[in-house]
Amino acid sequence: MEIHKPKPIHSWKELVSEIGVIVIGILIALGLEQAIEGYHQREKVEAMRQALKDEMKVDLSVAMEFAETADCANIQLAAIRSALETGDRERAKALSATTLLPSRFWPDDAMAALTSSQVSDSLGRQELLRYAGFYRAVRLERQMGQQLDELLSDLRNASIKGEGASPDMTRELLGKTARMQGLIDEMVGYAGFLRDWAKTNFHLVLTEKEYASRLQRADAVAQCKAGAAALRGS
Repeated sequence: MEIHKPKPIHSWKELVSEIGVIVIGILIALGLEQAIEGYHQREKVEAMRQALKDEMKVDLSVAMEFAETADCANIQLAAIRSALETGDRERAKALSATTLLPSRFWPDDAMAALTSSQVSDSLGRQELLRYAGFYRAVRLERQMGQQLDELLSDLRNASIKGEGASPDMTRELLGKTARMQGLIDEMVGYAGFLRDWAKTNFHLVLTEKEYASRLQRADAVAQCKAGAAALRGS
């Protein structure tokens, strides 16, 4: 194999020329490396945006589903209150045994991934604030949903045990139903906020087809409407 020996440098001009070639080569290599890193970073950013968009659609469908079943739950609560006020423990027990407003899952994994990754550094402050506004409402919805579940569990347990005969216990249970009513109203309000925020800040609107495909509890929606209709007729 033939080996080319470096040519001897005879002048400062040749030395500067050789150094210039080396420097230019290094700059080109660094530029290419930065361009490749920038390309990969942009890919990560777009992948994160898509993950957030997909997750936001799920949360929007949950919000729409909750709003759709809220009236059913209000009818059920009104019937429970009426039974408690009239001392009809058997009816209160039967009405509390099933709920027309089942628990729902409000995902926020994509937002958690964003806040724990370096991708957030590539997003502008305003964009981050828009995501933060949406997911703050999602977390509030989850917290209020958990409170609803706990109150319903308390109500159901009291009814099953046959409690509620004393005036004090009846007042306590009526207070729980009032608190549940307030939580439902708040959650419906936040559901509307999520819908409007997504539309205004992300131009994100669920079509009927997308909503139907993302229903967590399609059976629960049908059961809710059937249950409410039965209570109206009773």
